[in-house]
Amino acid sequence: MNLIKNTEIKKLYDSLEDSMMDYLSSTTSYTKKDVKKSMKIIDFYLREIECATIREEGLFAVEKTVKMLNLLNKDCYHELIETYQRDCIAQLMNLTAVEKGFNDKNEDLTEKWRKW
Repeated sequence: MNLIKNTEIKKLYDSLEDSMMDYLSSTTSYTKKDVKKSMKIIDFYLREIECATIREEGLFAVEKTVKMLNLLNKDCYHELIETYQRDCIAQLMNLTAVEKGFNDKNEDLTEKWRKW
């Protein structure tokens, strides 16, 4: 199963990256490099969730990813992940977990750990 080939997941992934780049300006506290780092973290999550075979492994991937994004966002003075990006990330992570059969559609797996 290649989750990134799922049309809805791919759309969320692309929308997330595009929105971070769109908000980037000379006054933001993050750079293109930070956007690339955030997408590498999302790529890490996609690889981890892809390999997960049980819910606990999936939850561990969610937790690790959210904590990495928390740190990156903190380093960017909490400007990298705003409301729209938060929604994209949460939807992407939850949808991939639904596709794996680890959670129900209305469950937000990121909420427990996220600070964005």
